[in-house]
Amino acid sequence: MRPTSVNAGPGHWATAVVAAVLAVVLAAGALGIAVAQHQARNRDLALFTSRVGTSAAYVAAAVDTQAQRQASVATALLAGASVQASELAEASSGLGAVAVVVVGPANALVAATGTGAPDLASTGATVLAAAAARGRAVSEGIALPGLHGTAVMIAVPYATGSGRRVVGAVYVGGGAVLAAFVSHVSLYQGHQTYLVDQTGGVIVADPPATAPSSGLAHLPGRVTAAVASLHAAPTAGVRVGPVGSGATVAEAAVAETSWRLLVVAPDTALFAPSSGIATVVPWLVWGAVLLLAAAMVVLASRFVRQHRELVATATRLGEVARTDELTGIANRRSLIEEHGRLAEVSARYGHTYAVLMADLDRFKDINDTYGHEAGDRYLVAAAGCLRRALRDTDIVGRWGGDEFLALLPETGPDGAEDAARRVVGEGLATLVEMGSSKGDPVRLPVRFSAGWAEATRGTDPDTAVHAADLSLYRAKASGNGTDGQREGSRSSGGATATVVTDPPVTGEGPAGSLR
Repeated sequence: MRPTSVNAGPGHWATAVVAAVLAVVLAAGALGIAVAQHQARNRDLALFTSRVGTSAAYVAAAVDTQAQRQASVATALLAGASVQASELAEASSGLGAVAVVVVGPANALVAATGTGAPDLASTGATVLAAAAARGRAVSEGIALPGLHGTAVMIAVPYATGSGRRVVGAVYVGGGAVLAAFVSHVSLYQGHQTYLVDQTGGVIVADPPATAPSSGLAHLPGRVTAAVASLHAAPTAGVRVGPVGSGATVAEAAVAETSWRLLVVAPDTALFAPSSGIATVVPWLVWGAVLLLAAAMVVLASRFVRQHRELVATATRLGEVARTDELTGIANRRSLIEEHGRLAEVSARYGHTYAVLMADLDRFKDINDTYGHEAGDRYLVAAAGCLRRALRDTDIVGRWGGDEFLALLPETGPDGAEDAARRVVGEGLATLVEMGSSKGDPVRLPVRFSAGWAEATRGTDPDTAVHAADLSLYRAKASGNGTDGQREGSRSSGGATATVVTDPPVTGEGPAGSLR
């Protein structure tokens, strides 16, 4: 028998192959970790720049929202032939402004109140003229005598019966809305956020910047130097670069302004999700996977937070969608939703509420006689009458055209009748400038016909509205009455409807005519 030979080669080769495979795997793991670290840092930087760009868009939206609010307030309060001091003060308080100026054609001063008045017309001449020309303008940071800190002026045009005017409102630090947006731009620990004008003047900062005793606060020197050498990031409209060592700055332009939003974040916080990976031993595949998974969780949580911010913005826009653009009160969609909730509470707890319908008398004649612009002023005045006549807890809105609807919680027949009387009376006591006739100004009272329906437990909202509508039609048909008294009631599907009529015309010419 021949001796059996032992081939040691295959065993050594297998060991060598396994060793080589392990070496390749370990090398690949180390390379993968290095690549993953680099990609993670790029993702962190991209998220940072994207967040700054999105935040700049939010700031621009905040400016636009404030400008629209100014126009609404000015149209409601400052559209008279002359602007009263009390109206100007009310507008300034409602806007949260430290000063308000109203100018007419050629920047002629109409009225001004607050810090720096009446020099505001000359201080903000450029932005006021720009607003008159293109529809909205925002100033650079300004310093007014007696005002500590940086202020800005937002100017918007609005229409009045005597022509187009521009209202400019001055806000310290951009106002509460801008300050809130800027303070929530970054969640990086140790960050610094600046909203600056074209000259580098700080409008608002988080943490707050220390303002000098006179003049405007400016960016720190190291940030100014870093901004001068920034390069464009992949995110459109954003530039990014280092601030010395250990920090990164991103800059984004705020649309429709000359402002810029800058965020300085420490690298330790900015790249926190991707730090520490380089210390992981390359052949510890489990460790590498674990660290990469942790980085993805951190990134996912940031995307979730970003999504929540977008949802919050959508909610704010939804509130705008629930408001009637002309009158500033609730629109029909909002009224239907609120009515549904009120009916649910009534069904659950047995609470009674009332639905009040008010309609403007001969509104078509007003539009035909004085024009739609005068008709719009008439509608705005009518909305103001309803707000003044009803309680703060009542829900008032425009149902459509010249018809208004109010929901009166915890209100029975007597309360609803009194409310309808107040609406009619407030309208007669309110005179609206319609224009002029033969050189004389024409002022008309706001004439309502009003009806109401009481909704008891289980009343369907549509039934209650229909009953109130029938009551309104009866009120219009009656055309008489002296104090909005009840003339009769009728039951309709659980809702009791009562007619409330418009008192006779007094002090403004013969009944049934328009002056």
